[in-house]
Amino acid sequence: MPSGGPLFEGERVEPLADDPESRLRASVVMGMIALGTSAGVPMHELFGLARVAPGALSNPDTTVVTADAVRVLRRVAEAMSGRALSLEIVQNTPPNAFGLVELAALSAATVGDMVDLLLRYTRLTSTHLHMWFERRDRLVAVRLRHLASLEALRHPVELGIGHTHRALLRAGAPGDGFVEVHFGHSAVGPAERYAEHFGCPVHFESFGHALVLRPEVLELPVRHSDPVLSRALVARLERALPEGGDALAQLRREVAWHARPAHYRASTVARRMGRSLRSLQRDAARLGTTLSQVIEDVRIARARELLRDDSLSVDEVGFLVDYSERAAFARAFKRATGETPVDYRRGVAN
Repeated sequence: MPSGGPLFEGERVEPLADDPESRLRASVVMGMIALGTSAGVPMHELFGLARVAPGALSNPDTTVVTADAVRVLRRVAEAMSGRALSLEIVQNTPPNAFGLVELAALSAATVGDMVDLLLRYTRLTSTHLHMWFERRDRLVAVRLRHLASLEALRHPVELGIGHTHRALLRAGAPGDGFVEVHFGHSAVGPAERYAEHFGCPVHFESFGHALVLRPEVLELPVRHSDPVLSRALVARLERALPEGGDALAQLRREVAWHARPAHYRASTVARRMGRSLRSLQRDAARLGTTLSQVIEDVRIARARELLRDDSLSVDEVGFLVDYSERAAFARAFKRATGETPVDYRRGVAN
């Protein structure tokens, strides 16, 4: 453990619900297999666990079912017990392992632009995690949360932080730009190995998982910035994003998470997400709606959840979803659902 206390204290978050359809980038699995074979595990055994042909892993667009990747990871961890396995996998993962997303990020204008790209498009490469920004006390943190089963395993979380750290270094972020690293779990290997790898204090059993930066790092130019290439790659990534309802549902989930508790002003939601207000408004417009409507949808959805709790009065529910007056809450709820909050609660009870 670091000798001093943490400089950044983030909000605690729950892991994502497990998803049997979740998939992981095959190039990351290739890093696991390379490390496992170096530790003496037969290569054919690891490919069998991954349930993928060796040739398929050379395709940057190939993905592996997360549950199968976890089986590979468990086997490698068994062969390398007591070592900071995730850090070694990061070092063994091929360059540009995340395909177009990583290429677009590494051609962005600034480190901040690069992180914005990673936050927006990560779900195209890994459906098992959620990334976002938190800013406080003149520091900025890239936060991650994973599927519950992966959080329990610990290694995948460390891989997420490790790969983000590697990408930022490749972009030109200086080593002293990293303030500290946080993990919500205990260390898998020697704690000093983590501090050596990240070059900054590492806190275990903390509020969650975060890579904390000095904010001025975000203003630095990316080492190999290429605006023309970046625009072309971003255009391709935009076309690859889920269409319509899926993408809109994702935006609603992100807004809902960062709006709690009762922070439903658009500017506040954007700040808590580490995004500019204009950027969020553009995202909503691309999906055929407005940010105001997305936030209103989120408030009503949250109100429906809370109205099922008989221990809360209707006035208290209205307050928790940020309506200053009962009448305003009732009008908004009826406009969205066709019934008043009282009628909705009565219907649920019946």
